[in-house]
Amino acid sequence: MKPFKLIFFVFCLLCFIPNYLWSFNTKLKEEAIWDLPKVYPYHPRIFLRKDKWSWGPSVADFEKLKEIEPWRSWIKKRPTKAKPVELAIWYLFSKNEKVIPRIVKYLKEKKYWPGSLTNMAICYDYIFNSPSFSEYDKRFVEQRMVQMAYQAIKKAEHYGDMWSHFGYSAICDVIMTGIALYGRREEAKTFLAYGGGYLKKNYLLGWKMIEGGWMGGWVYYRYSGIYLIEAIYAWSSGTNENLFELIQKDQRDWLRKHLYYLIQTIFPDGTPNDISGFSYSPYRPKVDLAVLMITRAYLDPNGIKYLKDHYKNMDQWWWYGFNYLFWSFEMKNKDISSYSLNLSTCWGKDSVGYVQMRSGWGKRDTIVEFKCGDYFWSHQFHNQNSFYIYKNRRLAIQSGIYDLYWGQHMLKYYRPTISSNTIIVIDPEETSWVPPRVLKKSRIKSQGGFFKEFGGQRACYMMPLYGSAETCFTLKKYLWRKENQHHFERGGIEKFKSTNEFTYLLGNATKAYNTSWFSYPKNRPKLKLFLRELLFLDKKFILIFDRIESTKSEFEKRWLIHTIEEPNVLSKILKIEDKAHREIFDRGIVVVKDKDTKMYLQPLLPQKSFVRKVGGSATVSEVKRDPKNRGNIYLTTTIKGKFRRISPCLATDFAKKERWVIEFESPLRFKIYGSITGFDGIGNIKKDFLSKSSSIFIPKTNWKGRAYKKDKLYFSVTSTSSRFWVKNKNYPPDIKRFITIIKDGSKVVPGNWRIEIIPKEKKRLHLFLNFIYPCDLSDKLKKAKIISKSDRYLSISVADWVLFFRTSLKPYKNLKLHLKEEKHLKVLFLGLKEKAPYLISLSNSKSKRNLLFTSDKNGIIFVKIKSPCIITLEEKE
Repeated sequence: MKPFKLIFFVFCLLCFIPNYLWSFNTKLKEEAIWDLPKVYPYHPRIFLRKDKWSWGPSVADFEKLKEIEPWRSWIKKRPTKAKPVELAIWYLFSKNEKVIPRIVKYLKEKKYWPGSLTNMAICYDYIFNSPSFSEYDKRFVEQRMVQMAYQAIKKAEHYGDMWSHFGYSAICDVIMTGIALYGRREEAKTFLAYGGGYLKKNYLLGWKMIEGGWMGGWVYYRYSGIYLIEAIYAWSSGTNENLFELIQKDQRDWLRKHLYYLIQTIFPDGTPNDISGFSYSPYRPKVDLAVLMITRAYLDPNGIKYLKDHYKNMDQWWWYGFNYLFWSFEMKNKDISSYSLNLSTCWGKDSVGYVQMRSGWGKRDTIVEFKCGDYFWSHQFHNQNSFYIYKNRRLAIQSGIYDLYWGQHMLKYYRPTISSNTIIVIDPEETSWVPPRVLKKSRIKSQGGFFKEFGGQRACYMMPLYGSAETCFTLKKYLWRKENQHHFERGGIEKFKSTNEFTYLLGNATKAYNTSWFSYPKNRPKLKLFLRELLFLDKKFILIFDRIESTKSEFEKRWLIHTIEEPNVLSKILKIEDKAHREIFDRGIVVVKDKDTKMYLQPLLPQKSFVRKVGGSATVSEVKRDPKNRGNIYLTTTIKGKFRRISPCLATDFAKKERWVIEFESPLRFKIYGSITGFDGIGNIKKDFLSKSSSIFIPKTNWKGRAYKKDKLYFSVTSTSSRFWVKNKNYPPDIKRFITIIKDGSKVVPGNWRIEIIPKEKKRLHLFLNFIYPCDLSDKLKKAKIISKSDRYLSISVADWVLFFRTSLKPYKNLKLHLKEEKHLKVLFLGLKEKAPYLISLSNSKSKRNLLFTSDKNGIIFVKIKSPCIITLEEKE
């Protein structure tokens, strides 16, 4: 064996030894529990019981509901085009035997795909007592379901997946089959033991750890989250073990917290947040069904209000009949005027790490989101210590769009940190890795799958030696890998406090980057520390204080914020990289206006810094008609309406600087040519047109007038797009996918601009301090001001607040500050020693007061005073 091959073999062996020493469960059998609860002997028993019970619907409820609207109209109007599950639910109410043959046919012919067995189990259970469901057909269907359940077991073991969408559906298929067939097939006990054991040892404990937060994109909820809710409900209804009670009493009530997460992550305009993970979908498929099911179990008033606010009548609910099953008469008649939810909430401080802060529940209220947590699966952003701001509309956003999983946009822009509102630290040698075949397909240059990473947080969804991160079959394996192998630990929220006056949090995202704790293969440590403190004051002012230290002074740091509308920087322009796209300014206030709303950004630290504006779509000249034209055909260059999110003009993100000619073959059909691109396709003015090179997109609404054969139009692309700019190149999303998403009714906006705050001095340690004020268009800027700065603490004033941050890692023990302005003040001391006594003295020419305080568990003291005065603080030993 050649020396380099021997070294490589030993290296691989050493890497895999930990796997050998740490024996992980990989089979569903090894997760089984055989001490099973009692399964009720009657049918139906999935989601409901024979007699009335407080946690869900019952057969006894149906007779009363039959005579009440909207149930009465729904029963009367047979759902002829309904799917089998809805027909089965309708049968429970109507007892109309005419639908049974269609459901039986479905049960006898349906082939297995993860999740399909769950629907089959519901249908089988709901029509079990039908005289039209013969014993022969029952046995035939039962045999097929048993065979498919074994397929589901193999699928679950093959996916080896604790968190993402692949694992849930197969596991829950096994559980649902066990409950449906119990008492009819002996294999049902095995299915309950396998699926129920996995559910209890992994899913329930895992979701307790994340406190009901959600770690993936919304489109994947229908493949994962909803199956978990259905499995919990079916187990609770079909057996004498109520998992709703168990979770409420012994598992921190995480299921109710999950309900609140689903409610709170919808913005006032009805759109979902983007910070949780990648999502193809502009909607949240099956999320509202989960809200309905959990609300029904706990009869939670917040869930009832959410459902009534978003669905004015049940005819709008496209839930295949589940709405009529779970929406109860009691829920229908409850009148709930307001939410009782906390305005500021934290989910999973040491896991998901998500905080939401609100000013209220109205349409014009402010919402601030913060993310700092661990890695769970590959459809996550590298966005730890990032924030998101909404007021009337999206102001500071997660940029980009989920076009293709392995596309250039996803790999180079959408997933990496450059698309998030956090900080990048640029090591020019840094790389990420994905399988080489993927990069070849996406035409990305690499060396063995390693490609350049521009300043972002380290990748951990793929590792060359261990493969995909989606191989954590058990929670035990995930927790070990979190610290030892894939290193899923990426940060957490170390402090969180919420009061009527303020919300404070401290996120530590140090481990999200390449550090001495762990660096991605072929990379070196670049970061020593990244702490971000965020304050939401008076439910309107936002202060973000960052302490970030790199391993080398030459590693440039950039503070990022992304917007939809163009920012206006109120300071001197220093350099134009590309006019109207990339410009560098001296430090100054940034204003972003969006219709009836605006956002001020005031950079305070570093005092010596640049403000770089990056973004903007491609631009085009006016369209000129050939003097020889016989027709009056006219093409507008500006795109309005939903397609404006693709580009505000005819030139897309793929367009180059070049001249274009449109030549008509007939009054409807045209050919289009570019001076560089050449012939680029044939279009029709009655249809939306996308050129072959994806450079030009013309909606049919942009055409006016009539053309004749040989009529010509001329225009030029005058500048290229910089919307998704990463290190001298634009990485736009696949435009065909983009158009499809827009046509699907999406309200998602990928963003157009970002602001980068870049220190002028290169050194290891930098402090960033930024004041953000989202407000109505008529509101004036409330400026923040640095009062004093030392190597121990930093004092800031904004409105009637005085704030103290610590600038070193050690708590400051004393301070003194002269407050000269006459006013009532709210003073907040942050970064003190936790649960320690402090003496605060307030003195002026007339009097002196000494006050003794004890800092809380977050190292905070909050006090209201009247100035002018001299305020001193001293730790009491």
